[in-house]
Amino acid sequence: EDAFDHCESLTSVNIPSSVTSIGDGAFKECSSLISVTIPNSVTSIGERAFRYSALTSVQYTGTKEQWKKIELNEEWADNSDIQVVRCTDGEIRL
Repeated sequence: EDAFDHCESLTSVNIPSSVTSIGDGAFKECSSLISVTIPNSVTSIGERAFRYSALTSVQYTGTKEQWKKIELNEEWADNSDIQVVRCTDGEIRL
């Protein structure tokens, strides 16, 4: 939780496939974070994980069906500009 909270110099993140969960507030208020790649190994994304980030879209290394199975806290992208999750087989509009 809160691993990179307020890390203003972070612009992109490629989360390794060894990660299975993105904790609450992990990238909260990373105001320069514009790009993130989430591996299909991730099974949950916590509350406010990307809150107040500069993200507009997310790359996901799995399919749309796999994304839909992720346990997402309803506020995982609260107050961010994320509009699209790009999966290997298409996009999911948020």
